[in-house]
Amino acid sequence: MHRVENLHRAATVEALVELVVGLAADRPVRFVVHGPTWATLRSGGHDVALRDAGVELVDLAPHGEFVEMLRAAPLVITDGGSIQEECALLGVPTLLWRRRTERSDGVGDNVVLSNLDPGVAARFVADPDRHRRPPRSRGEVSPSDQIVDELVAELDGAGRAPRR
Repeated sequence: MHRVENLHRAATVEALVELVVGLAADRPVRFVVHGPTWATLRSGGHDVALRDAGVELVDLAPHGEFVEMLRAAPLVITDGGSIQEECALLGVPTLLWRRRTERSDGVGDNVVLSNLDPGVAARFVADPDRHRRPPRSRGEVSPSDQIVDELVAELDGAGRAPRR
């Protein structure tokens, strides 16, 4: 969790901490934390609650190491769009801790948008494997094609004829 709109809403932070503590009751949990998130967790005493629950709190890792953590994870909970994209490619079950996302990567497939709803989160963590998908190969993904498709859709929506 690193998005400003999450870090500065006590109820959102507390709900995520509660979810993570619940997960740690029956499985190992690693929480990768960056600077502003550390500050939020410490200011609310949440770092102590997480550690007391057995959650491993770790600093940011180099990108390659982080992607390997994602690949090996039984599930991921994040509010980050770039992590959403990586998990979509990896096929890892991912709970997106946000009300909405501007990115479609994996949503409705292996990525579940939580809408910060505890019921959605509970259903996701009860059976994350139902959201696991095979990883996509790099050949299946073309960022250029995605950009063109988005631009064409935008032009179509604006009533302009696309040039293709």
